[in-house]
Amino acid sequence: MPKKRPIAREFVEERQKKKQAVELNMQRFVAWTAMLLLICINALGALLLLPFMLFFEGYAQYAVVAVFAVGFGFIFNMMIHSLKHLGDKHHIIAAVVVPCFAIVDLVILFFLLEKISTVLKITVQHNYTVIIVLFILAFIIPYLFDIIRGKHRFM
Repeated sequence: MPKKRPIAREFVEERQKKKQAVELNMQRFVAWTAMLLLICINALGALLLLPFMLFFEGYAQYAVVAVFAVGFGFIFNMMIHSLKHLGDKHHIIAAVVVPCFAIVDLVILFFLLEKISTVLKITVQHNYTVIIVLFILAFIIPYLFDIIRGKHRFM
């Protein structure tokens, strides 16, 4: 009976490195896909927010924006938790890119609101500064809640 040759240590180490590289690439792919999906969901949400912004005024308008922002902040916070296996670099990128696109979506929403209100000859009062500040504050509420609960660790 022939003796089995032992597997060379170098071969095993090389194979483990390749496996780790593939896993890291998959994790990066998932992270970037999640960020892209969040950006698309936010854009769709901004379009769905359009009719509410046209026909509500004052506190009702602010309430709709706050509910939208808290919901999107909750989804964003869940994504941050799911990316805990990635490095701080990806968390920082996600924490900057996704909210920036959310604000860009709001600016586009305001542009569309102005166009639609002129076409429909509707006069709607918007305080853009208050809406954007409210959106930002409501967006970070789920994240702050998790910080208070101790779910986020800072290195």
